Amino acid sequence: SEIREYYHSLFEYARKPDHIREQLREGRMFPDVSQMINIKEISDKKRMLIADEMGVGKSASAILAKEYLGLNKALIAAPSNVIETWKSYLSDGPEGYFKNGLAPKFLEVENLESLKKSEIENFDYVLISHEKLNGRYAKELENMEFDMLVVDELHKLKNLKGGVRSNNLMQLAQKLEG
Repeated sequence: SEIREYYHSLFEYARKPDHIREQLREGRMFPDVSQMINIKEISDKKRMLIADEMGVGKSASAILAKEYLGLNKALIAAPSNVIETWKSYLSDGPEGYFKNGLAPKFLEVENLESLKKSEIENFDYVLISHEKLNGRYAKELENMEFDMLVVDELHKLKNLKGGVRSNNLMQLAQKLEG
């Protein structure tokens, strides 16, 4: 049946990158089926809203999609209170998704100077807080090349039609789409 073929294709679809951990916890395959579905959907549709419950693996789906698809650089915009969580996911530590010694390089944008002075091509991920999506930061980000945009907790941007940060985010997304 069509459904069986779809699920079967998830595991034939792409070879798991060598630098991704085999499992996060004992007995839990990584990536799991829902994450494989998300990776395939992102690959097929080029964009996706993942609105699963907390703890299901939305962040993992986004990171894994970048890695499975072989994309060079991802910009991750998240509320400042979850930037540390993203940093732990991008590590080879206990909460990280990467094998020991194989974690990607990421830049946490702490201030405008860190964004201006960094050699962005040396990073696989750029983490920026929603709070920094104002005009000064957005201008610098627009001059950089990204292959993927991940927006965590989008609902926290609140004013999606007239807000400065949400408008800057939309401009970055439009630039990415070309």
